[in-house]
Amino acid sequence: MLEAIAPHLYMLVLAERDAQSVLGFTEAGENLATAISARYGVPLVALSRSPDAEPGTLLLARGEFRYAPRFAVDVVDRIGAGDSLVAGLIHGLLDGDPNLAIRFGAFAAAIGLATPGDINYLGPEDVARFRANTIGGLER
Repeated sequence: MLEAIAPHLYMLVLAERDAQSVLGFTEAGENLATAISARYGVPLVALSRSPDAEPGTLLLARGEFRYAPRFAVDVVDRIGAGDSLVAGLIHGLLDGDPNLAIRFGAFAAAIGLATPGDINYLGPEDVARFRANTIGGLER
């Protein structure tokens, strides 16, 4: 089914382990993203990767790699973290900024991991603080 819809996709987001176990890829990291892009002709490929993988989560945007920063969190609930990653990616891409997309996607995923339940409580004020690089800073 993926082969049928892939020509209509702008971005494909998947976990590295799923690309390997479900789609049969043997590559990892950048090589995997490149292989996915080549097989399906998708201009943007985002891969979430295990916490010990180097590099970590990445975005291949028209042949150029962008890398997510690592956000240290105590994992409370894994459900919804992937959805949060996608939401952050879309938010950054709507601004036409792949660097913002991968950074905000990783941040949103980290918030999702640290939040119980399948919801992310980021609000407009959190997005503004992220963009201003003041997350975690003292506000009075």
